[in-house]
Amino acid sequence: PMSLKHFVTSKRNGLEELLHLNQLRGDLEISHLERFKCKGSSSNNGKDHDYPIYLKEKQHLEGLTLRWNHDDEKKKHSLEDYQLQNLEPHPNLKRLFIIGYPGNQFPTCLLSLKNLVEISVYNCPKWKHLPIMGQPLIKKLTLVSLADLEFITDMDNSLEELPLERVRILDCPNLTSWGNPETCNTTAFSGALSELVMEYCPKLDSMPLFPKIKNKLVLDHSSMKPLLNTLGYKSDTSPPLSELKQLTVNGCEDLKSNIKGWKHLSKLETLHISNCTQINLPSEEWKGLKGLTDLVIEDIPDLKSLPEEIKHLASEGSLNSLEIKSCHELTTMLDFGEYLHSFAYILIEDCPNLDSLPDSYKHNFFTPLKIQNCPLLKDSY
Repeated sequence: PMSLKHFVTSKRNGLEELLHLNQLRGDLEISHLERFKCKGSSSNNGKDHDYPIYLKEKQHLEGLTLRWNHDDEKKKHSLEDYQLQNLEPHPNLKRLFIIGYPGNQFPTCLLSLKNLVEISVYNCPKWKHLPIMGQPLIKKLTLVSLADLEFITDMDNSLEELPLERVRILDCPNLTSWGNPETCNTTAFSGALSELVMEYCPKLDSMPLFPKIKNKLVLDHSSMKPLLNTLGYKSDTSPPLSELKQLTVNGCEDLKSNIKGWKHLSKLETLHISNCTQINLPSEEWKGLKGLTDLVIEDIPDLKSLPEEIKHLASEGSLNSLEIKSCHELTTMLDFGEYLHSFAYILIEDCPNLDSLPDSYKHNFFTPLKIQNCPLLKDSY
């Protein structure tokens, strides 16, 4: 079998050396595509098919990375959609990565790839629209640094459940909707979804719901509305997010009493809350977190004391690891009493106004207690 991991586009010959390597297998990355001089007629938008076929006959390729390097930022790249027909892959392709593409829209020649299971797009700053869901087999989607992206549309509107398993959307500051905003509360990811990560997507209010997600959910400086809409999802089978194991909420809105449904997260094992102004969930919401083992509360500027309901997680739940970090207004620490010994680890870090701990901490011989950068405690512990 013939394999070629990396091909660098030649300034002189472009991709000519690739032309007849049709037995290539596995994964191929083509870099420096800004050097590529597209062949074909522009008079009829390239429809004459009188252009070299660099990739379409490579039926054994499974993964393809198309990379435009921007070493010379002074040089302006202009690229019309029809010109990419030279780079259309064989329909058998399973994994597609697009990096630094300077064109104004998702290449239409790639929409016919119906066997894709993974699509990753990085640093394509001019796209406003991404028609991503025309691929019925897609399992993994990654979008990173798409500065102008506003909409993701589902080409097959008949799908009530999207079959994705892993979704990562990072640094898409203008993305507002995935799918039709009017029907976003009826479209959902299927039970195959294992991981959903959204970082720095503050405007993404409308997207498919994720009530059946199994493993990991991260909301980092992103809109909380998708989470709130999912928590309000009505199901005849199981409550939303009842299978979720890891939840991270960072730099989002307050976790206030208007957030309902946390009590259904009975299988949640790890909860990391950071950079929110307050934590004020009703007691019954905390009590539902029966499977929680690791809790991290970090950078909550207005937090003066921890919610009393956390004691319930230690006494009747499975909580055994607690980290409290950078809570500058924190003045008191929860007294876990006899249940303190059920913890495997407690960390208190960078809490400058915390001046004392309950007596149970002083007489604790079971739990490793680590205190860092808490100057008012240094003489006592």
